[in-house]
Amino acid sequence: RRVHGDINTAVSVLQPLQCFKKNHRRSTRFFIHVSPKMDLNLPPNATMRDIHDFCTARGLPSLAQGMIELPPPKKLREIAAEVALRDNVHTYRNRFGEKDFREAVVRIGREEYGEMDTTPECIMAVQGVSGGLIATLSLVRSLKPDSVLRVGIFEPFYTYHKFQLDRVLGERKEVIPIPCPGPSFSPDPSLVEKLAPTLDLLLMCNPSNPTGRIFREDEVKKIVDIVSASPSCYLLSDECYSDMVCVCATQ
Repeated sequence: RRVHGDINTAVSVLQPLQCFKKNHRRSTRFFIHVSPKMDLNLPPNATMRDIHDFCTARGLPSLAQGMIELPPPKKLREIAAEVALRDNVHTYRNRFGEKDFREAVVRIGREEYGEMDTTPECIMAVQGVSGGLIATLSLVRSLKPDSVLRVGIFEPFYTYHKFQLDRVLGERKEVIPIPCPGPSFSPDPSLVEKLAPTLDLLLMCNPSNPTGRIFREDEVKKIVDIVSASPSCYLLSDECYSDMVCVCATQ
């Protein structure tokens, strides 16, 4: 491994590669060349897309979390190709998502998570996490148009969450970080209970990005109960990676 330049940069690049190597049966060898004159400073609040562009421009491998390199299942691509050939799909669609899609989401909730109260009218299809964040933040803003919104966010947090808070709410917000210190990255329930009545929105990510921390079922129920008891506070739970978690009764 020949790495030149700042030692912190070398460690941050090589450690993930070491983990990658340990988890693969074949022996893998990496050679990374970093010029001492190369600018390795990321902008504040850099997102995974920023990191990808940054690495690509410098000939470095992008290890940004969330960069999917494997293709979708072939069967799914075949279905998508068949649907794309239909004459009646190339027009404006239901802005909340097609009815059969929303009904399927409800079925998944019932069969896999035991969620019996949700109806298709409760579901809105969005374009990724950013679309869901923008829709939710816009709704909360519309309900409280003249307020400086107080938003609690578990820290460490996903940079795109902070980016969209800044983008949608601008200066008319106050972000309150709720520390989740390592190694467990667990929030303090008493602190959440203390803060919730003062918040307009509580934003959580489960499984957590960037820590990978998975909230136990009792922890999620506790947070839901706390927010339910706080009339002014909404809960926004980003569960984008939920299907990547092994089935476990406690999670």
